[in-house]
Amino acid sequence: MEKTARFIWSSEALPPADRKIAFRKTALLPEGLGSFDIEIWADSRYFLWVGGRFIGTGPARCWPAYPEKDVWRIDASEAGGSVSIAVLIWHYGTSTSQYVHGSAGFFLRAAGSDPGGGGPLCVSDESWKSAAVTAYDSPVPRVNVSQAWLEIFDEQIGFGGRWTEPCFDDGGWAFAVPVEAGRDADGQPLSLENMAPRSVPLLHSEFLDPVEIIQSRRFSARGTGVRIDYKDAFYPGDRTTEDRLQFGYICGIIESQCDQTAVFTLADRCWPAVDEFIVINGRRLTVAADRSSIELELLAGENLLLIDISGAKQRFSLDFHLLPESPVSFKAVPDDSPAVFSAAGPFKTAVIGNIVCADGFDFKSGGTGYDEFGRCSGRSDLRSFAGYLKPVSNVHIDGVKLRRTGAAESPETLLKPAEGGALFP
Repeated sequence: MEKTARFIWSSEALPPADRKIAFRKTALLPEGLGSFDIEIWADSRYFLWVGGRFIGTGPARCWPAYPEKDVWRIDASEAGGSVSIAVLIWHYGTSTSQYVHGSAGFFLRAAGSDPGGGGPLCVSDESWKSAAVTAYDSPVPRVNVSQAWLEIFDEQIGFGGRWTEPCFDDGGWAFAVPVEAGRDADGQPLSLENMAPRSVPLLHSEFLDPVEIIQSRRFSARGTGVRIDYKDAFYPGDRTTEDRLQFGYICGIIESQCDQTAVFTLADRCWPAVDEFIVINGRRLTVAADRSSIELELLAGENLLLIDISGAKQRFSLDFHLLPESPVSFKAVPDDSPAVFSAAGPFKTAVIGNIVCADGFDFKSGGTGYDEFGRCSGRSDLRSFAGYLKPVSNVHIDGVKLRRTGAAESPETLLKPAEGGALFP
């Protein structure tokens, strides 16, 4: 058996972010083994089960060049001649305020902990089985800039949570593949054998199964909430968590059946609080720093909505709520866009120290095209800005993945008639 743990990952074609991959291996145990140790390190997070029992999660926070492995002591006295090891790896695919983006994968080595315990029982290598856990919905919104992605799990999809059990049949799974790990402070490839053990105590974690439903209530939604994560459109390939000064817009079409008033609410305001701006049919409106809602005058037919996302930004997502008097729908702009909303820009951008310090960058000028784009009043005005428009693929409406108008399963026409009033003051 190869004694050096290899850094392994899935061979499947996967999305660039928020990836959850299940790995399994059965280890043979020598007769009379009392206990064994599992050394493990992963990027970004791991969840470990042995013999169907949840052991724990990790690793500890670290700088990429100074990782620390976790060591778990496992009782083998009742395991018999073999034991199943199951690992869920959650790779964020982007940096957070707690984690710096790195290569996806994990190291693992299991070895007897008895005196003179001998060689390893198993190591991470291409003999492990792996599969993407499709029970987790993806893409989903980020929790916030400090954390990664929301968790939406459906036990009925795919193999659900059963894959951690010893008797689970992984015969249809693909084999894992060795991949390149990051590098240490000396520029050498990371290896489990050269990692120092965790310098802080292991965290206690446990899964709690629901016992009973104590209370349930049904709510009727008033209006519709929209979450737009535009970072990949503005900064493709950027996996850092750097703050930026930027100038640009989110744009889309609101189609109304009649002339009406709608309450528009910015649900997640800039910090520190500042006036923010939207443009409806060429009319620029101010959402004051001490208010979150304004009224929009919608015309029958198409209404061009531009949401100004300029300023010092720490997060690159937008949350708004729309409360019309009569049902409306969203339409893609431009016509051939694969997404309902598009990002325009950045017309000008720079990495800054932090969101309260612009480091001398000029806030007053948005760069070539910014002011002109903000004066667009209809679809035809956008044609000269085609080079700036980029589809935003990660959009959710009331928590449901939003697809462009025309798709059979599209939920964007679910905007409900208003009963008056806004959700936020």
